[in-house]
Amino acid sequence: MRYNYGGILNSYTNKMKLIHSLEKFGDFGQYALPALVGSSALLSGNPIEAIAMGILGYVQKIEVFAIKRNFPRERPGPFIEGKVSREDSESFPSSHTGGAFLAVGLAGGLYGMTNPFSVTLIALACLVGASRYYSKKHWLSDILAGALIGIINGYLAANCVYILYPLKA
Repeated sequence: MRYNYGGILNSYTNKMKLIHSLEKFGDFGQYALPALVGSSALLSGNPIEAIAMGILGYVQKIEVFAIKRNFPRERPGPFIEGKVSREDSESFPSSHTGGAFLAVGLAGGLYGMTNPFSVTLIALACLVGASRYYSKKHWLSDILAGALIGIINGYLAANCVYILYPLKA
């Protein structure tokens, strides 16, 4: 009986390429999705929403950094593979996922969650979260916490925009 090891290796190689591509998308998506919401606001003539997105991005990074420092948690990669590095205790919460879902929260608060733009952002933000899980950077609870922080911050910012600058009917 003959085994086809080449097929197994090709399958493994393709899986690793997919995970690597997904990881790169996650690195890019954490900034691209908020930038997309800000750009959309600018193009539709709402500079206040764009400014809110920019400020909120920085505020959330500080927030997540403070949580990571005060609630250290080991990343799954080193836990599984036995490697240790400086950032290994900065797993909780996922700032990549938080950034992506920040865009979802703001867009949902401004345009509604059933708006096609918001639905597309939800799908892309979920891919960012999946990238963090499959690259062994975060536990599932880290990703869910990052998503929750992002959505809450986005909704709060959208409500602040509406309170400070109500829509003109």
